[in-house]
Order: sequence, then structure tokens, then C-alpha cells
Amino acid sequence: MAEGSEEDESSKTEEPTQHRIDEAFKKGQIAYSREVLHWMMLGTAGLTIMMFAWYVGQKFRKNFTQYISSPDQFSVDPATISELLWQIIFDFFLLSLPLLGFYMAAALAGGFFQTKFAISTQALKMDLGKLSPMKGFKRLFSKKSIVEFIKGLFKITIVGMALYIFFRGKLDEVAGMIYLPVDKVLGIIGTYVTRSIVIVVSAMAIISIMDYLFQKFELLKSLRMTKDEVKREHKNLEGDPQIKGKRRQIAEQRIKQNLKEAVGKATAIITNPTHFAVAIQYDSETMNAPVVVAKGVDNIALKIRELAKEKEVPIYENPPLARALYASVDLEQEIPPEHYQAVAEVIRFVMNLKRQYF
Repeated sequence: MAEGSEEDESSKTEEPTQHRIDEAFKKGQIAYSREVLHWMMLGTAGLTIMMFAWYVGQKFRKNFTQYISSPDQFSVDPATISELLWQIIFDFFLLSLPLLGFYMAAALAGGFFQTKFAISTQALKMDLGKLSPMKGFKRLFSKKSIVEFIKGLFKITIVGMALYIFFRGKLDEVAGMIYLPVDKVLGIIGTYVTRSIVIVVSAMAIISIMDYLFQKFELLKSLRMTKDEVKREHKNLEGDPQIKGKRRQIAEQRIKQNLKEAVGKATAIITNPTHFAVAIQYDSETMNAPVVVAKGVDNIALKIRELAKEKEVPIYENPPLARALYASVDLEQEIPPEHYQAVAEVIRFVMNLKRQYF
């Protein structure tokens, strides 16, 4: 079984088609990085702390400086201790409210932005196989679990090294804080906390980008296809009525657009009068002979006539000439010499019209 699985994987040499990627998306198979989510949550929490820490810090200074600087004046009794504890709880509550709100918003945003607001019902279906102890044990020691463990070690190492490099040069300053006033000590600690947050969030940003790119690579790798799968998919899509209808609609739109442009530059329209229509263009200064710029039968012929009236292009009825030009001349080709005389009459007709009205 293992050998067959390896052979099957090795035969998947083709990059996934857009259709396969779209189908995987519907099933909830999306490049999703927990590190991006953690980074957004950590960054939001850090930013919230930095925004509100000054206010809370001022409250702490106001309430506790007198106890720290003048401990001899501090009365240790149940009422004072209770008041102090309630003040601490209230100050932390003020900080935790916005922190909790922004933290939850970041968690939702981090998840939704990665999944593009897609909710897969298939991903939500209960799979009893996942409750199997044996399968759970296999998942615990699977390749994915090992990769996650290595990523965790890498993350701890990167963040730890960044903090170590920062604090290594601050040891003397930290040791000297015992000789400083309480206000200055609290200010230095606040600065260290702020810089530590910036360092950790910056390190996590690098890790999250790397992890997201890795998750995307793994997803595309898992969706790779064999040559036969690509052929089957192409065949199935070609036979899909909805796709055929969409292609037909696009083709009709292109034909209409091309007809509109072609008729707009035509010198005259030669008709059957109802079943055939051929649009010719002629410029004596730049062309050796008139050129067929549009042609059609039945519905297309009707469309050409409608566009000619809209664009005020002269319509000339000559059934034999219209049928002959339609059958023998391709688009953007000059008319053959045997039709010169008949087409010359059409050109004279157009010139006479211009003299009459202009």
C-alpha cells in the first residue's frame, strides 16, 4: 500500500488547474497559517497594551508610589489591603476590556482574511474516523505533527534570540535601577515592555510570512495532478453545459463587438436583401481594392443591417453580388477582380448619396 501511494504521488507532476483549486476551496482546503493568526492576535494585544498602558501606568504610579516610597506610613489592616486589591483589580479590568475586544476582533479577522470569508459545510461535517484512538495516535506522530513541532522550536529560538540580543546590552542598566526613584524605575520598565513587544511582534511577522508561504506551497503540492487527471478534467469541463453556454455567450458578445466596429468603418453594406449581408470598406488613397470587413447570414445579416442603420452606413441591395462575396471572400480580404465592376457600381451609389446629402 505504501509503495502504491508513493508511486501515485510521484506521478502527480502537473500543477493544479484553477478548477481543482476552486473545488478544493469549496471543500475548505485553503492555505491557512496559524502563525498569521497568532501574529495578528499578538500584534493587536501588544498595540492595545502600548495604547492603554500609559493610562494604567499613571494610575499605578498615583496609587502605589506612596506605599513604595513611604512604607512606614502604610497602615497594614484589612480595610486598607482590601481597598488596595480592589484598586489593582479595577485598573487591570480597565486595561483588559479593550485588550479582550481587540484580541477577539484580530482572531476573527486573521481567520476570515485567510479563508476569504469562505465557510465550507464539508469541513464542518462530523467524521467519526477522527475519534479513532489509533488514527489519533498516528496523527500525533505524523509528518505534519513533526513539522509543527520543528516550527514551534524555530519560533521560540527566533523570538528568544531577538529578546536576548536586546536585553544583553541592558544588564547594567537593569542592575542600576535599584538606586533610582520609583517613578524612573516604572518609566524604564514601561520602555522595556514596549520595546519587547515591538521585537516579538516583528519577529512573529517574519515567521508568519514564512509559514503562510510554506502552507501555500504545501497546499498546491497536495493538489498536484497526474497527466491523466488533467486530461479528464479538461474533457469533463468541455462537456459541461454551463461552461459551454458561458463560452457561447462570450463568443456572441465578441461577435457583436467585432460587428459593431467593422460596420462602423464600412463604406457600404451589400444585401440579399434579407438572408445575406456583406460590409465592404474602400479608401482610394490607401487601398488597391475594396475589402470585406464583415459578413453574415440570417440573424447576423439582420444585425449587420441594424448596425448599418444605426451608424448611417448606406445599404445597397444586390442579391447575386451579396451571395457571391459571402461565399468567395474571407474577412479582411480584397474582393477578386471578377467582382470589380459590380462593386464599382456600389461605390458610385455611395458617392452619389454623399453628393446629394453633403
